[in-house]
Amino acid sequence: MAEDALLKSWLISSMHTNLMLNFIQCQTAKGVWDTVKKACRDASDSSQVYELMKKSVQLRQNGWPLSTYFTEMYSLFMELDHHRPNDLENPSNIAKLKKCTSKEHVYIFLADLDHNLD
Repeated sequence: MAEDALLKSWLISSMHTNLMLNFIQCQTAKGVWDTVKKACRDASDSSQVYELMKKSVQLRQNGWPLSTYFTEMYSLFMELDHHRPNDLENPSNIAKLKKCTSKEHVYIFLADLDHNLD
C-alpha cells in the first residue's frame, strides 16, 4: 500500500500542474496509469481521425483512373472506420449510423471526382 501511494505520488508530481487535477482523484497508481493511457490513446485516435478526415476531403481524382481514386478513398474510409469505433448496442442505431456514414463517404467521393468523366 505504501509503495502504491509512493508511485501514485511520483506519477502525479511528474505531471504539469494543469494535468494533476485530472488524475489526483484516482485511488491507486494503476488507476492513474490507466487513466493517462486512455487519455493519450483517445487523443491519438482523435488526431488520427482528424488527419484522415482532412486527407479524405482534400483528395482529388486529378486524372487518376477511377479505380485508383476509388481504392485510395476506400482505404482512407476503412482506416477512418477503424479509428472511430462505435459504442452503440442497439442494432437499429448501428444500422442507422452505418447508413449515414456510407452516405457521407459517397458524398465525399463524388464531390472530388474529375468533372470530365466519360
